[in-house]
Amino acid sequence: MNKLSIAILTLSVGFVSFMGTAFAEVDATAAAAATGGAVTLKDTLINVGTTVLPYAAAVLAIGFGWRMVRKFVHA
Repeated sequence: MNKLSIAILTLSVGFVSFMGTAFAEVDATAAAAATGGAVTLKDTLINVGTTVLPYAAAVLAIGFGWRMVRKFVHA
């Protein structure tokens, strides 16, 4: 690389990093909407998990028990 290429590369990296920091202000409305949506999603997933988990555990226990009984009867 020659000196001109290095200078152009350095200036372009500096310009991009300056523009990134100059316009990096957070939109409060968008941040509040994203936070509210995340809290709602978390609550929904917790409600679904606590509702479905006992049934899922029961189905797995029945399936495991059935396999154990089949092995015991065939033996």
